[in-house]
Amino acid sequence: MEGPDDAAADDFLIGHMVSVFINHPNNPYHCGAGYSASTWRFGGLSSDTWDLAQKAELAQLTSNARAFPGPVLLMAGACNDWIGEPLQRQHLDLFQNAQLTVIPDAGHDIIWDKPDASLVSIRNFLTFEVTQ
Repeated sequence: MEGPDDAAADDFLIGHMVSVFINHPNNPYHCGAGYSASTWRFGGLSSDTWDLAQKAELAQLTSNARAFPGPVLLMAGACNDWIGEPLQRQHLDLFQNAQLTVIPDAGHDIIWDKPDASLVSIRNFLTFEVTQ
């Protein structure tokens, strides 16, 4: 299988393999109606990189986050029970100036599930920060 880059074939295959998981009715990623986001570019290279990373390397990502004084917007889908609102509330403490927006009726792929509500939240955040 060939694609536009070296990761395309893996993304395609992994996307088809995970379709069983992501469309299971008890999947904690969506609101129960199924996972409708595209999986053709799964992000296999990114997933492999995270799997190979050591905990110490991952800790470096957050070790200086608190030093960043700028605004940070975290978003969560209300239906994402796995890495949604409860986990993102913990992440708020990693930053000096973070806020969390929870999008109702959205799962893991917030922008895919509820693009209008997501864009309103992003635009409100950016507009507020620009005018400050």
